[in-house]
Amino acid sequence: MTKSKFSWIIPAILALLFFAGESFLNVSDVEARSSRAAAEEEDEDYSEDEEYSDEEEDADSEESGDEYADEEEEFDPDAPIPDPERVSGARLQTKDNTLLSATYYPGNRGKKTVPVIILHDWSSDRKDVEVLAQELQANGCAVLIPDLRGHGKSNRYLVDAENTETFEAGKKFTMKDMQEIVNYDLPCLKRFLMQQNNSGQLNIDKLCVGGVGYGGLIAAFYANADWNPMVKRKKSMPTMGDVKGFFMVTPPKKIKGLDLMSSIQYPTWRESISCIVVGGESSKKVLKTTEAQIRKLCGKEALERCWFRDYEVKENGADLIQDPESDAVLDILAFIDLRCIKRDILWKRR
Repeated sequence: MTKSKFSWIIPAILALLFFAGESFLNVSDVEARSSRAAAEEEDEDYSEDEEYSDEEEDADSEESGDEYADEEEEFDPDAPIPDPERVSGARLQTKDNTLLSATYYPGNRGKKTVPVIILHDWSSDRKDVEVLAQELQANGCAVLIPDLRGHGKSNRYLVDAENTETFEAGKKFTMKDMQEIVNYDLPCLKRFLMQQNNSGQLNIDKLCVGGVGYGGLIAAFYANADWNPMVKRKKSMPTMGDVKGFFMVTPPKKIKGLDLMSSIQYPTWRESISCIVVGGESSKKVLKTTEAQIRKLCGKEALERCWFRDYEVKENGADLIQDPESDAVLDILAFIDLRCIKRDILWKRR
C-alpha cells in the first residue's frame, strides 16, 4: 500500500531534474552564443578588411600552392620600371563608402618588392610627395600615394548605388580626421596592396608607411594600429603587424589631445619600433623632444632602429623632399633600404 502510494515520486523527481538540466543547458547555450557573437562583433571593429576564415585561408594556400616563396627567387635588377597608374573608384572604396584616389608606382622586384604608402600634409595633395615616390620606385619599391579624404580627387562618397556627393576636409586637422583616416583610409590602401601581394608583385610583410607633416603623424598612428594585439592575425605571425617601419617629414608639434608618443601603446610594437624623423632648422626642437621620448619609453637600444635627422636648411615639410638629391630624401631611402628592403622576410600569399 505504502509502496504503491509513493511509487510516482522518484520518476517525478528524475523528470524534474531532466527538464531543469535541459533548461540550464539551453540558457547556457544562449549565453555562450551571445558571448561569442559579442566577441566576434568586437573583433570586427579591430579586424582588417582582408581577413579570411581558417577554411578560406587553407583554401587559398592549397590553391596557390606557393604560400611561402623561396628567398632565393630570382629577379632582374635591370628590369624596366613600370609606368605609374591612377587608382580610384571601386578599387579604393573605404568601409564608410568614401571613394579615394591615388597614384600607384609598381615595383620591379616581384615578391621581393617593398611596398610603401606616403601621405601628404593636411590641406595639400599627393603631388607634394611625387618626387619621393619616384625615387623609392627607382630603388625597387612599390609606392602608393593617395589624396587624403577631402583632398584632391578623394572628395566623393557614395550616397547609394548610383549617386555620389562631394565634400572637402576642414581647414584644421582634428582627432576625428585622424580616426577616420586610420580606421578607413589606410586599411583600404593596404587592401589594394594586399591584392598586389597575392599576385606576386610585392611583399606586404615589409610594408613601410610615412608622410609629411600631419601625414607623418597619421603614419605613426597607423603603424601602431597595425600592431594592435586585438587585430586578428594569421597563424604564422600571431603578434606581429605588417608595418616594419615608418617615416615622418617635419612632424607637427603636439596638437590638442594627440601626440606621437600616445601611439606607442603595444609592447610588441614598442620593442620593435623602427622609424626615421627628418626636419629643417625649425623642426630641431620637435625632433629632439621625440628622440628623448622614444629613448624614455622604448629604451636606449631603440635609437639604433630610430633615426633623427635635422638639416641646416630653411625648407620644411614637402619642400624638404622636392629635391631628389637632398639629404632628407637620401636618408629616407637609406632607412627603408636597411629596415625594410634588406629584412629577411619570406613572401606569403595572404
